[in-house]
Amino acid sequence: MTIGERIKLKRKEMGITVDDLAIRLNKNRATIYRYESNEIEKLPTTVLEPLAKALNTTPAYLMGWNDNTDLIQRSITSLEAIILDKCEQLNESGQAKLMERLDELLEVPKYINK
Repeated sequence: MTIGERIKLKRKEMGITVDDLAIRLNKNRATIYRYESNEIEKLPTTVLEPLAKALNTTPAYLMGWNDNTDLIQRSITSLEAIILDKCEQLNESGQAKLMERLDELLEVPKYINK
């Protein structure tokens, strides 16, 4: 499997579009398509590391150095990725408020998974 195929596979597994990935990396969609089609094969670490993070994997997986696809034991869902992105935009005070709101929601039975 090529680097581009691994990028595309991880992107699709996460349920994110090329546009979503481009926004996360501050690149244009054409660049992402070029990564996925192997037009750009040698990714500098300044691109590889943020790309791996955005795809919830490791640079080693993207490069084909190992088969461990996930940075953690399971892939995060598209919703979880969006929540993480939004959380990272908040400062420490905003993150504290977010946790308060989450705790409030967890106290309401109708919002809890059974």
